[in-house]
Amino acid sequence: MDSKKIFIDTNIIIDLLCHREYCAEAATVVNMGIEGKLSLYCSSLTIANCIYNCRKILGKEKTAELLKLLCEFIKISPCGQSEIDSAFAQGNVDFEDSLQYYSAISVDADIILTRNEKHFSFSSIPVMNCGVFLDSFAFEE
Repeated sequence: MDSKKIFIDTNIIIDLLCHREYCAEAATVVNMGIEGKLSLYCSSLTIANCIYNCRKILGKEKTAELLKLLCEFIKISPCGQSEIDSAFAQGNVDFEDSLQYYSAISVDADIILTRNEKHFSFSSIPVMNCGVFLDSFAFEE
């Protein structure tokens, strides 16, 4: 059986890197990816946003080091012309979330993990936070 394709939104990775409130849940999801239980994806936009936000807390070098390490286990999904065109055509108020959505679509993601579920109300892909996902994943095993 193929592992679930999980698209990770920016806020989940920032939680992990900056040890924010939901860090433990984010770490559990990433560890499941490292163990091969999940296929993890994020967009190049996520990497850029994490560098911008996390460098203020961790410093530029530490942020880059941690993201390089994460990129060994998280595949980068497309966030190019096609995804941009689709996001513009959708006309969602939050363009960044639309880009993330179409990046997740491009890899046939099974789930989008975010702390901002309401921002993805338009999604045809199930959207949830890490806690809900981990609870449902435990139930499936």
